[in-house]
Amino acid sequence: SALMAIACSLTASAISRLRQTWDQLSPKTNAIFEEIKEVVDVSRNYAALRQRLQTPKAPCLPFVGMYLTDLTFVDVGNSNTRPLPFDDDDDGTESKMVINFDKHMRSARVVSHLQRYQVPYRLQHVREIQDWLEMQLERVNASEQCTVMSFWRRSQALEARSKGEERPE
Repeated sequence: SALMAIACSLTASAISRLRQTWDQLSPKTNAIFEEIKEVVDVSRNYAALRQRLQTPKAPCLPFVGMYLTDLTFVDVGNSNTRPLPFDDDDDGTESKMVINFDKHMRSARVVSHLQRYQVPYRLQHVREIQDWLEMQLERVNASEQCTVMSFWRRSQALEARSKGEERPE
């Protein structure tokens, strides 16, 4: 989940457009960022991320969006009922409809994959860190400067717009 948050933040238009800044990164830092982008790449239905999650190292908070996408596809792509197979009553009446247990088994499989990460963690409560995080969240929530347009303006103040670059909407 943290890798996805980092990748999404650094690939946002206000950040990714900063060519001069990106050019100043060390090759080692660039390599780390490229690896993060490869892991969270959405192509092939998050194949790289799914591969990494086969053998997670605790503590691990998976990207829940991937599982929600899976559940959406199972729900939308499968009906709640299906015709009863091998209906011997061939008297011209409609076949009987039964619950589509396959759909529910697929949903249960997705949820059980997600439940693998519900293990007890031995995290220490550090009041100073918790207070600081809460203060930062309150500051961001109260601020009018945390909008896409404000980030875009800050980005443009750092580096002028290049040819062909469009404003975000």
